[in-house]
Amino acid sequence: VHSKATALFASRMAMASSPKPKSAPLAGSMNWDPLQKRLLGDDLEDALAAATELRQGIEIVHSTEFPLMLSALLPSLSTVLTNRTRPSPDTSSTQHRLRNAVLDIISKFPLNEVLRPHAPHLVAVARDALTRDFEDNAVVASRIIFDLYKVYRNLPTDDVQPYMDFVVEMYRSLQIAVTQNFSFESLSSAQPPALPSSASSGESSNQQLAKESAGNEQKAQEGAPPEKKSEVAAKDAFTPPRKESSNHSTTSTSSVASLETTQTPPKRVTLRSNASFRVLTECPLIVMLMFQLYPKFVKTNIPGMIGTMMNALALRPPRLDSLVSGSGTSSKISLTPSIKRLYYDRYRELIAAQAKTLSFLTYLLRGFSSDLKPYEEKIAANVVALMANCPRESVSTRKELLVATRHLLTAQEFRGGFISHIDALLDERVLMGSQHRFSDQTLLRPLAYLTLSDLVSHFRTKMSMTQISRVVLIFSRVLHEISPSFPMPISTQYGAVRTLFSVVDIIHRAKEASPSSGRRILVRILKTLVDKLYAIVDSFPSIVEPTTGNDGVLDVVAKQSNLTSHNDSIREVQSMVRAIVVNLKTVINFISSYRANVENAKEQFPPSPATSTTHEMDILERYIQIIFPAAKILKERIPSHDEGLSEKAASEQYRDTLTYFAASFQRFDRASLRRTLGRNLDFLVDAVIEDPAAMAIPRHLLSCNQSTSFEVSCILLKYLVGRMEELSVRRDDDSIAFVFSSAELDESTNSTNEGKLDLAVASTDESFEFRTKRSGALLLLFERVLKSLAVFQNNEYIVRKFLRRMVVLAFRSAMENTWSWPDSNCMLLRYVFRSISAGKFEESYKELLPLIPSVLNGLYRVLCASSDTVISHTAIELCLTIPARLSSLLPHLNLLLRIIIPALDSDSGDLVNLGLRTLEFWVDNLNQQFLYPEISKQANLLSSLTQSLSRHLRPAPYPYGLLTLRLLGKLGGKNRQVLRDSFALGNHPSCEEHLPLFAKCTWKEEQNSPSNAEVLKLPLPLHQSVSLLERLALVDPPVEGQIAQHFYTVAISAGETKKLSWADSTQLWDCSLEEVDFEAYSLDVMSKTKSSQASAALNVIYAVSKQIIEGKGKSSGENELSFSVSLTRVAQKKVFEGLLFAACIDDTKEGAVQKLKTFKSCVRADVAADASSEFLCKVPDSKADRALSAMTEIFDKADNATSNFNSLLLRSLCGCCSTHSWGKQIAAMKVLVSLMETHGMKWCRYHENDLVIAAYLSVKTAPREISLAAAKASEFFLRVCVLLYGAKWANKDDSDRKILDPLCTINEGNQPKAETDLGDTPGEETIRIVLQELVSPNQLVKFCSRFFIKHFVLPSRGASALSDQASTIRRLLFFASSSPFTSASSSWL
Repeated sequence: VHSKATALFASRMAMASSPKPKSAPLAGSMNWDPLQKRLLGDDLEDALAAATELRQGIEIVHSTEFPLMLSALLPSLSTVLTNRTRPSPDTSSTQHRLRNAVLDIISKFPLNEVLRPHAPHLVAVARDALTRDFEDNAVVASRIIFDLYKVYRNLPTDDVQPYMDFVVEMYRSLQIAVTQNFSFESLSSAQPPALPSSASSGESSNQQLAKESAGNEQKAQEGAPPEKKSEVAAKDAFTPPRKESSNHSTTSTSSVASLETTQTPPKRVTLRSNASFRVLTECPLIVMLMFQLYPKFVKTNIPGMIGTMMNALALRPPRLDSLVSGSGTSSKISLTPSIKRLYYDRYRELIAAQAKTLSFLTYLLRGFSSDLKPYEEKIAANVVALMANCPRESVSTRKELLVATRHLLTAQEFRGGFISHIDALLDERVLMGSQHRFSDQTLLRPLAYLTLSDLVSHFRTKMSMTQISRVVLIFSRVLHEISPSFPMPISTQYGAVRTLFSVVDIIHRAKEASPSSGRRILVRILKTLVDKLYAIVDSFPSIVEPTTGNDGVLDVVAKQSNLTSHNDSIREVQSMVRAIVVNLKTVINFISSYRANVENAKEQFPPSPATSTTHEMDILERYIQIIFPAAKILKERIPSHDEGLSEKAASEQYRDTLTYFAASFQRFDRASLRRTLGRNLDFLVDAVIEDPAAMAIPRHLLSCNQSTSFEVSCILLKYLVGRMEELSVRRDDDSIAFVFSSAELDESTNSTNEGKLDLAVASTDESFEFRTKRSGALLLLFERVLKSLAVFQNNEYIVRKFLRRMVVLAFRSAMENTWSWPDSNCMLLRYVFRSISAGKFEESYKELLPLIPSVLNGLYRVLCASSDTVISHTAIELCLTIPARLSSLLPHLNLLLRIIIPALDSDSGDLVNLGLRTLEFWVDNLNQQFLYPEISKQANLLSSLTQSLSRHLRPAPYPYGLLTLRLLGKLGGKNRQVLRDSFALGNHPSCEEHLPLFAKCTWKEEQNSPSNAEVLKLPLPLHQSVSLLERLALVDPPVEGQIAQHFYTVAISAGETKKLSWADSTQLWDCSLEEVDFEAYSLDVMSKTKSSQASAALNVIYAVSKQIIEGKGKSSGENELSFSVSLTRVAQKKVFEGLLFAACIDDTKEGAVQKLKTFKSCVRADVAADASSEFLCKVPDSKADRALSAMTEIFDKADNATSNFNSLLLRSLCGCCSTHSWGKQIAAMKVLVSLMETHGMKWCRYHENDLVIAAYLSVKTAPREISLAAAKASEFFLRVCVLLYGAKWANKDDSDRKILDPLCTINEGNQPKAETDLGDTPGEETIRIVLQELVSPNQLVKFCSRFFIKHFVLPSRGASALSDQASTIRRLLFFASSSPFTSASSSWL
């Protein structure tokens, strides 16, 4: 760096000095003597050339040559400034240019430790130039002084006080300087006026000005080229005022200040330093720095400065037209463009100096408030005047004024002076200048509006309604300002929101002559903020755009819009949205209570017109419609933001904001609530469907106060009851319609052609997920309304109006949807019952009294018909919580006692507690003479109840033991009478003792004597083996890939592995623990263990089956008959069921299937049917297909014996379709259909009547309380008909909303061909059976009969098929005509 800088400087010096042979170039080495001689020589032109060369090569100061240069040249440079030259007003003169070059060189010296020893000397030199020189050089000298003091903070104080005196003298002479600088003579002549130097003494300022003016008259324009003077003037004119920040260089040029003028200024007339406004602009910052460094000078100088500075702030330049009138010349001749430009330049410089002075005074506010207090009014007046007079292009100056104004408003002692100037500051032309919306002054608008916001926050209580209206107008425009070039920052908009809300309470408490004006202002604020929410939502449709980044995290990108700039974050938008919603609560409450407030103030005013009220309601409706899209912004998170809210905090903020929104309507009257919330309830429900957190709104409205809760309950219940059908959620495949595509066949069509039956799925545009979410949302709303009864009991009047309809509709829908209990309807019944029971509402009890018998009986039938635990528990809970007085339940007490027992026997703690509490309530409130006979009416009821209670007699920590013990004590010994009665233990014969395993045992020393051998009889664990096979068959297998063919890996060397089977586990002893894959080993051991358990259990079943086959299971003596009838049946059933479970296990499937094929010949058909039904009833739906496939391999048609067994099995299964519980009936139907599909149509036709009768019995015995039962029964009926008569089924495309019939597993590819001898038409006996069922009171049976005749009889045989059944038809018609219940069948016939 040193060599390059030295070479560059030497080359420049050589090139510059080549035309002058008398001076040797500085080439080869850094010899500073020639340059020093040139600077001190007699030729000023050569000295100027040397200084110019040094300034051009000033980068040499950043090398190691800088110390040598200082020692060699610094004395010469100081001599040039002090003795070699004199200050000259002519900017083109050699002396002025040389002094300027030297000062410029000094200003560019690096402020490092090398320059520190010379800093005091440089300060003295610069101060001397400042006090004696003219404007341009004085400005450079001021900056040198500031830089030196800022960097070298411990300089001597010798020059501090002289500089203070110079500044004070400048302020004292400022009035004279303003008069002279803005005089027509000064602006039009070339002779500059000057003030006396501070170094001069004994002469007044006016005399010094006159002398300087006379002495410099002849030196003006001395040989100075106009372009040079214009360049210097332009440079000086564009020099910005110095910032207060210490880390900002005073020599830097502000980008904002560079915009102060757009034209080249005219030739400037140089002024003395003590008469220059530019020099005065630099002084306050230097004084402030010196006060910070040398506090001892503060007390001695501040009092004198304050007075002179206050006088300086009050100075105003004369108007431009007054200069011409005062001079007595014609304006057309005198006011040239150059004069005007010079006038406006000096005008801007004076305002800038006064702005800097004001900033210095605001710096003194904290420490010298007592000295400044007398000038409170004067300071405020001067600030407003400066803002009004500041040129619009002086952006930096106006910024200084705004910052100083904010400091003054912050100081409590000085803000009072602005009260009388509020109207002026509310004028945006005064605050920001004229044409502030269409110029570069838009950069000042955020600061200006923040200043105005501070003003409003401090004086809002003292503003008139007119001024407040003006404030609302200004900040409403701020919120909706659209400027693509200079968008309003979010911070400014947020400040506008806070300002608008700060005047709301003032408007509410105002007592104006026209009170309606305050209401109109509040409505304007409401409309402005609601429109702002719409603007935010419109500018951010989705708020963020998720894009997948490299790390897989969603990157949040704010959308480009006119509302905010690209740098505004989502976090700031969220803060503004929350502030608007939170504070709108106050605005809306003030609007709703404004009339009452004015009436309390005893002010008479006409009522608001209807249009105004309608306008307010329209705004509130728009607010309701936009709140949910706007609130979604609060849930957005920015992953890359370090301080972003967590998901939980964002959700809490979302709910909190919606709570504030709900609070906006809590003071509304009935009509207002109906006009706002009532008309827009769909938006609330949709929001709850989308996000349950929106329940914060109805939750708050229902719990805030009595009147609001009552009205909101009425609105919600009326809406919800009208949409109760949406509580039921039906799957996409629930609504199925049977459509026969060829109902009427052509006569020319062959009778053997088979019609096509399609199943049309109900088409809907709503997905199953949406319907589920909607049902949950409606249920949540019902729950909140019903829970409000606990807080406000007057809401019971509204609930009672809809109570019966709710219970009836919910109960009916629940009974139609029993396959998905507990659904929303069941939950609604639970909420209704609990809410009414907890409140003990007598009128509601009376309302539900007629429904109690049907509800209790229906729920009890569901409980008896269903084997599902969830359905049973739900029915029990609803029965025990039905809201009614005990006296109303006495007729149904016997039924309720039968429900108490399964509640106590359940594994649900809530049901056990409910049963115990209910029974204790009955015991406490009913006479024992009445209760005990009711319990004793039914056989075994008391014993069953006692057994159920005894199960809960357990010590702590069991939670219900003490409650049960207390209940038994309250029975008064009645429970001991159960010991006299017989217990219904049931008859469960065990065959294990009669199917033993014999083992001969002898002692070791007596092995040769068989007579001493002892035979041991060991019972075979048949039940345990079947249970083990059941668990292994129903357990889910491991995920594919976890077990790799029962191998685990052992690392035997680096980079090499070997797969070892479980049998080779002995090799594990040679491996370390780190080399063993224990996860694979554990899975392998578990799989092998399960396989061995299944094999062991199957061996036990094999042993039992062998004894049954060989007949060795019979005992001798008196128990032989009993065993042959009962125990053999039980053993056969268990063996058959165990083999079926073993057939579902992969490891034992093959052996179990072969054993079943041989074992079924020894098993009774009814036992096999019972075992098959019970087996399939235990298998879940996910494994039903696999179980049926295993049974299909067993029921094959191999020989006549097997066929005979299958025929008997079919008849037994037909019997199971009506005699067993509904769960076993469904299983028997599946087995029967599988058996029919296996043997084909011909075999099935031999059992046609049995199958049709079984199908009808399944339809008749289907429980009405379980809606799915009817669908399953009709499905079985249709499958039997299809398998008997071979109907073809159409497989339509999904686009037609047609699907292949799920009721039939036969398609066109695998359908068996119809037998030629039997045909595919129903037999005579079958037709007679079907005709007889046409008069059945069961609607589903009649539907199946009509369907059978229409689609299976008439298309194939026509009307002739019914000619042989004429007598049967006549008999049916006669019966139908005499029965009112079969009129529909009669008309159909």
